[in-house]
Amino acid sequence: MIIIGLLFGYGYISLKKEEAECDMAQEQYRIESRRKAEQNEFKVREEKRKKKEGQSSNSSSSSSSSSYDEGSDDAYSGDYDENRYDNDENYRDGVDDMLDELGE
Repeated sequence: MIIIGLLFGYGYISLKKEEAECDMAQEQYRIESRRKAEQNEFKVREEKRKKKEGQSSNSSSSSSSSSYDEGSDDAYSGDYDENRYDNDENYRDGVDDMLDELGE
């Protein structure tokens, strides 16, 4: 009887351990899927923004485009340069557009 009880207890503990590992794996999968979806959304927004920017100002210089992109990237990361924001119109536009897209 004792041996059967011990075997049952060991089996129950093993089952709970496997369930916990499965739950962790599922959570990791959900996190990774969410991260990939956010990256894809960001890429789509960036492509739309670049397409829109290209249509609205084909004659803009690469430095203003670069400044806009840097502002957009900095705003997405949550850390933009306030001095540059105040002094660089293209950087400010990039920051403002990204913050609008992020809903902030």
